[in-house]
Amino acid sequence: MIVHKIRICAVFLRFSKTILLVCHNIITEKSIAQPDVLSKRSKFAYSVGHVLNDITASMWFSYILLFYNHVVTLTNVSAGYFFLIGQIADAISTIFVSLASDRTRTDLFHYGKRKTWHLIGVICTLISFPFCFNLCIGCQNSFSVTGDESSITSADLPIFRKLTFIVIGFGLIFMIIFHVGLKESNQTTEEKERHSKLISTSNRKLKQMTWKTILCEKEFYQCAVVWTFARIILNITQAFLPLYTIDTISKLNRVYVAIVPLCIYITSFVASFPMRIINKRLGRNLTNIIGYGLILACMISFWFIIDIKSILQIQIALISACILFGISTSTTSICSTALASDLIGLNTECGAFVYGVMTFVDKIANGIIIALVQQFNPCKLSSTHTCALYYRYIITFIPGGFSILAILMILSMWKTNLGGNRFEIIQEEQRNMDMKVNVDFKEQSPLMA
Repeated sequence: MIVHKIRICAVFLRFSKTILLVCHNIITEKSIAQPDVLSKRSKFAYSVGHVLNDITASMWFSYILLFYNHVVTLTNVSAGYFFLIGQIADAISTIFVSLASDRTRTDLFHYGKRKTWHLIGVICTLISFPFCFNLCIGCQNSFSVTGDESSITSADLPIFRKLTFIVIGFGLIFMIIFHVGLKESNQTTEEKERHSKLISTSNRKLKQMTWKTILCEKEFYQCAVVWTFARIILNITQAFLPLYTIDTISKLNRVYVAIVPLCIYITSFVASFPMRIINKRLGRNLTNIIGYGLILACMISFWFIIDIKSILQIQIALISACILFGISTSTTSICSTALASDLIGLNTECGAFVYGVMTFVDKIANGIIIALVQQFNPCKLSSTHTCALYYRYIITFIPGGFSILAILMILSMWKTNLGGNRFEIIQEEQRNMDMKVNVDFKEQSPLMA
């Protein structure tokens, strides 16, 4: 019964989170096309529209495996496949929501078609998320109620339950701000006006893009790879860092299971502010490569932490590595999202499809990798030397390997003109010229994230 309930909750949660992710991304993508007309109120509303999705996703990736293994006491294989089921549901619903939100012609009571879909996602998340970390009322008596200060056990179930309600309450506040403070405009009319102005001023016409034409662009696949690798590095580390802290280091108080993600998120938040200036000075690609270089340095730190003898030195080294990881993943996540925005450009009619496909790929990839890691996981309920080494390898080699691959992909698209070949010349005397005109593109252009 518990297993069946977990499976249903995982699927429902991932579906609702997908609606939030896709709809907020495309609402934001349409809004940034005309930044000058946005009021401060609208900008603030846009900025908090992703909060519920982000904090539920953070808890899902950071604690779901820990919860399954140490609280529910599922086998490693079962925990991995339950996670994969949720990711598959998330990925499939991503494509459905992205296509449906693009093709929706009417909205609920003139509420806005994107906001309507977003509201559906909010409701589904509020309903499903509490059950993912909160077993049935009569199930708690079947668990052991003993615990200690260095491990997570079934006795900690009430802590996870309280945490889910805190997350839901906090996210709900920002969702109210988002929906009350934001008015979705008629993008169809605005796009026509923008295209007409473009034609009258530059004698160039923006091509209309479809999912077929997007799939024919090489740059789409390059951006998708960079996007996916950035998410794999972030999510794999999030998923196994608590287990690494408990089972590999094993000398620290279990409170570090909460301190470690906190350090990552705070530094990631702080690091996002100077990103626009850094991007302007160094360029999008170089900034991205620096971020992956910092990830490699962080993974090296995780490898050697286990060899430190002093508990104080372990604490300092772990927190320092987490701070470095927060800075680096903030850099790579923002830059990869900016690349996707550059790819879309002014062609917001295909924005939901681009975000949908990229999200689909990264969800499936994350689910498969974590399922495979859990399939070969030798760890039992009690920590062993083999278990400690296993998480050490996972937390080091998987993010490090994908960082190297991401750097190589960025180098391959160093001078690529993303979204810059979609204009047609309409002057009569230039009919015989090449119909493709390059748009001035600078990788130091403002970040679209």
